[in-house]
Amino acid sequence: MAGLSQLEAGNGAFSNNAGLRTVPSARLFSRRPVPTTCQRRISTSKPNGTPRKISDVKPLQFALRSTGASSSVVLAAASEEVVSQEISNENAHVSFKVTVSPEFCKRCYNKTLEDARATADIPGYRKGATIPEKMLVGYLGGKREVTRLAVERTLRDSMPQALASIASQAISDSERIESSAEELISSFSTAEPFVYQVGVDLPPKIRFAVPYKNIKVAVPSCSSPETEAKQVEDLILQGRKDNGFMRIPEGRAMQKGDVVIIDLELYEKGASEPIPGATRKGYRIDTGRSNAVFLPGVIQGMEGMATGEERTVPIRFPDDWEPPQLAGKEHDAKLRLKELFTYDLAPEDDALAASLDPSAKSMAELREKLAKAVTIENEMINRSRVDAAITEELVQITDVDLPYHIVQTVAQQKYQAKIMELQSKGQISPEVMEKLATAEMLQNYINTNRDEVESSAKAMLAVETIFKLEKLSVSEEEKQARVRETMEDMEREGLEYDREELLQQAEDMLVTEKALEWLRANCSVTMQDYDPELEERL
Repeated sequence: MAGLSQLEAGNGAFSNNAGLRTVPSARLFSRRPVPTTCQRRISTSKPNGTPRKISDVKPLQFALRSTGASSSVVLAAASEEVVSQEISNENAHVSFKVTVSPEFCKRCYNKTLEDARATADIPGYRKGATIPEKMLVGYLGGKREVTRLAVERTLRDSMPQALASIASQAISDSERIESSAEELISSFSTAEPFVYQVGVDLPPKIRFAVPYKNIKVAVPSCSSPETEAKQVEDLILQGRKDNGFMRIPEGRAMQKGDVVIIDLELYEKGASEPIPGATRKGYRIDTGRSNAVFLPGVIQGMEGMATGEERTVPIRFPDDWEPPQLAGKEHDAKLRLKELFTYDLAPEDDALAASLDPSAKSMAELREKLAKAVTIENEMINRSRVDAAITEELVQITDVDLPYHIVQTVAQQKYQAKIMELQSKGQISPEVMEKLATAEMLQNYINTNRDEVESSAKAMLAVETIFKLEKLSVSEEEKQARVRETMEDMEREGLEYDREELLQQAEDMLVTEKALEWLRANCSVTMQDYDPELEERL
């Protein structure tokens, strides 16, 4: 059945191609974000912004906020004027057929007109004056638009009573209208009962095929003493670059390690026009950075170019490239080298040490401090790898019927994270990002990545279940400390935040962290030696 898809992220709104938009019961259900497994996530969204967490299985909340719904409508919802009948209950989803009395619909229709009269700006009438209904209907956009608004109010005001029987069991924010918008608008009447179908998701029952304590994982280390020593030297080299200066090299072409300013256009094989959005003008690349992120093969293809030279470099995107539309495909990168620079490095001395770490008195002391920092960072990476390996095994032994709401919202957050990552790496332009950030593209992502999305949802539910089964806890002090840390980070970056949202996110992250900490301590974990070939593939 066609339904009202929740396309407007985080505002509790439903919409569909017929133009109906309803905010159920003035945001009936609290919205909470999905905890990101094995990764700390800081959201910068406002309360009405991107969804923050989904599947925390809390009771539905029916607290009405001020939305223009009168107390008479709310009281009427508790009478016999709204009758719901359960018509299906399977796969952690319950659907109801809801019948609303004509009297209820009439009040909603009249209230729609009353609200319009209070704010209408019609020449010859002051706000709040008695405006003829025919004129008011025309002002609002015609009979269909008034009906649409009345349907929205009827759905919003009737849904608390319609879902009262399931409220204590349902997942927050999982309600969705399952009747089509066109059907609802065309059938609405103040003289006949109004019928619609609504569904909610229930907390899924988690079953473990084997005890989760029996999980065994073997994880390759991300580093060795030799690689950590190189990381230290790379950091010092970058410090020497930052404290040195750049100059134009004389008498030679580009070589790896130089800084280049290029124009780039990406073409599909045989195409005469570049891919829309896949162009860069005046793009700066330090080709000597060990972690330089750019199109595969382009830096190597630039070697030997002279300033002003143009060159077409054939490239092949790896099979795991993001976005997936490019994965495994061959393209041509048309390059123009506009400017070329090389570094005159700062000398390794006490002044350099102090500039990189004010507490370091010498290069020897700086290297010691950097070595400790690199070791700590690699330990965190290894811990994340262990968490990921345990989570993967956890998914394999977890059996659960995933509700629609959980799958959709996990997918939405994963897709949003991928888009933001691509933009931060410079792999897509703002124009391409805007095209990717649509409901249609989200659904395409779900269709092509359903296994990955469902695995993430399973992992999230399993981790939360283990937290409860093992009677783990998060203290108020821990939450407050995490919130203070996050607030300081966001204030330094000039980002807005909502403290209540941060408190909930802090709890979500701590729940995940504590459950994974317990699993690391109680499962069998083997750390393997660093493997350079494997690390290259990773």
